Amino acid sequence: MVEEYSNRFNVDVFDYTGGIYRGHDYRVIRCLRERQERRSNLLLLLSTPGGSPDAAFMVARSLQEEYRHGDFKIMVDQECKSAGTLIAL
Repeated sequence: MVEEYSNRFNVDVFDYTGGIYRGHDYRVIRCLRERQERRSNLLLLLSTPGGSPDAAFMVARSLQEEYRHGDFKIMVDQECKSAGTLIAL
């Protein structure tokens, strides 16, 4: 179903569930940069109890850089506290 949605709307779907801390941010950034095929748009499915504002800033900047020519949307599935709110902003 995700693949069908991705193809239909030309969007990468990235699901992040968990805390946002130093170390996690580097894994997210590496995952974004290592994608073999990238669509022009992004849908971030986000659910987090929060975490480090520095890590959130790094993730947000990377998302902006990687998808600067397309749309960037966020869907909050459950909670989105502190660091997650910073990413959404």
